[in-house]
Amino acid sequence: MSRRETSAGGVVFRVDEGPWFLLVQDRFGRWTLPKGLVEPGETPEQAALREIREETGLRGTSRGPVGHVKYTYRDRRGTVHKTVHYFLVETDQVGARPQPGELSAVRWLRPAEAVALCDYDSNRSVLERALAAVGQVTEREGAGEARNAAAGDARGEGRAGAPGAGWDAPR
Repeated sequence: MSRRETSAGGVVFRVDEGPWFLLVQDRFGRWTLPKGLVEPGETPEQAALREIREETGLRGTSRGPVGHVKYTYRDRRGTVHKTVHYFLVETDQVGARPQPGELSAVRWLRPAEAVALCDYDSNRSVLERALAAVGQVTEREGAGEARNAAAGDARGEGRAGAPGAGWDAPR
């Protein structure tokens, strides 16, 4: 039996002395982007923001679509043709946490590190498109400098780990 599924997710970023991107480690141990099924009555954009909140605890603002991926897989009920819509989502929050039972870790990374760590080729392509879009967003909004100045010391929380090495949330 064959069926279709639609999911939505996000390329989550924050600006703190340059952009940081969030990757999540899925139940298969692979680094990817947060995503989940679109529920009845939801738009893909609403689903993306909900899934990010559920999977990481972060709230953000959608900056628009950055692409979609399509793939097919099999489960015990048959073949699934899946489409995942991705949105660029900006947050000013740092303290991400993995959703128990769904994710094993979350990690903030600089752009090149995020691309290198992302395990799925299709998501890596979406992430690369998002990097270009973030450059346009930050240029248009003054590179986040006003936001950084207003954030003060609160923004340093995510830099508790080694500089440039990303930040691993407690498991």
